[in-house]
Amino acid sequence: MDEIIISNSIFDSIKHIDENGVEYWSARELMPILGYNKWQNFHKVIKQAMVSCNNSKNNTNEHFPEMRKVLTVGNGAKQKVKDYRLSRYACYLIAQNADSRKEVVALAQTYFAIQTYRQEVADHFNIRLYGQYRIDREPVSHHADGGKVAQGQCFECKRGNVRPLQCGQRSSQGD
Repeated sequence: MDEIIISNSIFDSIKHIDENGVEYWSARELMPILGYNKWQNFHKVIKQAMVSCNNSKNNTNEHFPEMRKVLTVGNGAKQKVKDYRLSRYACYLIAQNADSRKEVVALAQTYFAIQTYRQEVADHFNIRLYGQYRIDREPVSHHADGGKVAQGQCFECKRGNVRPLQCGQRSSQGD
């Protein structure tokens, strides 16, 4: 049990939260924690995770968007390198595709599985309590009237109808 607590602090320490409150992890920061020393080897794991994501009908651009990171190389020069802004789901898939002989990989698998479950429970609780759900990723769905659901927007679902709300607003009473 102590190892999972340690792993939580390790993975939480590299978690980023953007201006919209969306959490993400940098692939370059996750790489050494999972015991990979070379980007080329870790990039193979990322590519395998992307295949898993795609095969499960999820958008790889949503979970593995590319970004550039500036690194300082041996002589002090700055170099832009490829990195990925990983969603929790992307990290979970990476952990599933990483070298399972490494103990830290097993801890990562557990951490991201538990965090994903916790988020699902929280989302379910919010839907049950408030009748609303917050969209924290890029718009992928539409309102019943054909309008887009904006990032960071809350909406109410009743009988298959979707109505936008201000986040924190109580849903309409009565069914």
